[in-house]
Amino acid sequence: MNEDLLSNAPIAILEVDSSDLVVFANAVAQSLALPCVGSVLGDPELVAFAKRVRCNKRALHDPAFRGANFFGHVAGAPTEQGCSLFISVRRLEPLDLARLKQDQDRTLLDLLQHEARTPLAGIKGAAQLAQRSARAEDVELLAVITREADRLERLFLRLADLGKFAQPVFAPVDVASLARDAIAISQAAFLNGPQIAERLDPALPDLRADRDHLMQALLNLIRNAVEAPAARIVVMTRLRVGERLGRPGAGLRLAPIEIAVQDDGPGFAGAEVNGLAASAGNATPRKGLGLALVQEILAAHHGFLEVDSRPGRTELRMVLPQSG
Repeated sequence: MNEDLLSNAPIAILEVDSSDLVVFANAVAQSLALPCVGSVLGDPELVAFAKRVRCNKRALHDPAFRGANFFGHVAGAPTEQGCSLFISVRRLEPLDLARLKQDQDRTLLDLLQHEARTPLAGIKGAAQLAQRSARAEDVELLAVITREADRLERLFLRLADLGKFAQPVFAPVDVASLARDAIAISQAAFLNGPQIAERLDPALPDLRADRDHLMQALLNLIRNAVEAPAARIVVMTRLRVGERLGRPGAGLRLAPIEIAVQDDGPGFAGAEVNGLAASAGNATPRKGLGLALVQEILAAHHGFLEVDSRPGRTELRMVLPQSG
């Protein structure tokens, strides 16, 4: 390679040996933070491309190359020592990376939304058809299936607008109805799991909340208990008389409403109780994304999650302000 001719070329040029050690890097390559002379070629995509050039022993070209920190065009030519890489790229700035991630997410969500609509419509239609001839004891379960299909359809529609999914859509929510639906869905989902009892206060006022989000949170709490594993699970609702909780700017501070899931499983370790959100990446039965998601949903509703746990008795409580 003629270094005098290529050192000031307007594209990045690297020469690497058979061990992927960089033996030449021109000024553009170094300005893009590509490996400099004496370093090992670090980008995994470039390493793979260089190996293909060496194995094929012929020039190769990729017009839409995407590395770890850049994208553009790359060409490679075999040499006696290894290969030369000719790279026409620009460095990916944080905004570029964010846009690429958003584009990838939207493509995936568009695909999910498209592929999910047909089976959801089929599930809903089958449930509605079955209701016509169902036994009385099965009618409510089929109604739950229909409502869940509707909820999933709304979920996909809201996911299609990435920025708005986390924003609750507030409306009156019947707490007892929410709890009973969550129990029915969970019993159907975990056929071999424990029976889920209810202890619900029928006189609770409606919550002003996002029902789909609260349903998602409660289902996660019940699943956490099932996977603990627990032999007995109770879903409870009550008004926390004597306490006060309000929404910012609302003025009123009323007794909060509690939705709790109690189980007789092994419980949390002390460190887990104090750092559930920090544990979100460690997907063990008693930790994981589920409880972190619950915390996020409650925070958006100006509520919080309480944990009372010891071996043989764990209670997770969603505490939410009344709408006033």
